[in-house]
Amino acid sequence: MAWVLSHRRQQQQLDVVSAVADRDFADITETLEGTQRDLEAAQAINRVYVEETRHLADARLGAVLELARDTPGVTLPGLAHPDLAGGVLAGVHGELLDKVAAGIRAIREDMSGTTLTTIRHALAEPQSRLVRLLHQIDAELAVHKDRPEAVASLMRIDPHASASLHGLQRLRILCGETPGVQRSTSQILDMVEAARGRIQAHD
Repeated sequence: MAWVLSHRRQQQQLDVVSAVADRDFADITETLEGTQRDLEAAQAINRVYVEETRHLADARLGAVLELARDTPGVTLPGLAHPDLAGGVLAGVHGELLDKVAAGIRAIREDMSGTTLTTIRHALAEPQSRLVRLLHQIDAELAVHKDRPEAVASLMRIDPHASASLHGLQRLRILCGETPGVQRSTSQILDMVEAARGRIQAHD
């Protein structure tokens, strides 16, 4: 009888241990399945992020470069995965595109300003030479005023030099040099030559 009771107690203990083991196994299995689902979801999100970043590099950045260069007919592609709109990745990509576009515009403006300044400086020397040429023509006219042939020859040269001077002055204005600055930095005779109305009469 005692042996039977002992056997029953051992069996009950084994049943309890088995039930606990089964419960623990079920909990572990559920945890593993949940972890697997989380891993698969993370992998799916990672694939979407990789595809979106590739789309950024392959399509969207190129379009931003073309738009910054004012290329006609170019539009900025949207997200490859529209459901990402409003999320962190879309926000970061948007900030990157904005910064790239702003950087290109700043570089273009700086290059444009530098180029125009270079052109203005390049035009300054031929303008000065033309002014000196017109002054020399005036001096030669004064010296040879009693020689009609010399005067006529000089007056044939004068309008071409004057027109060239006016053209250079207009180019410098188009390059950003205002008339006020031009007058303040040029000799008085330079301004006098810019208004030589008498030249056309001898063209």
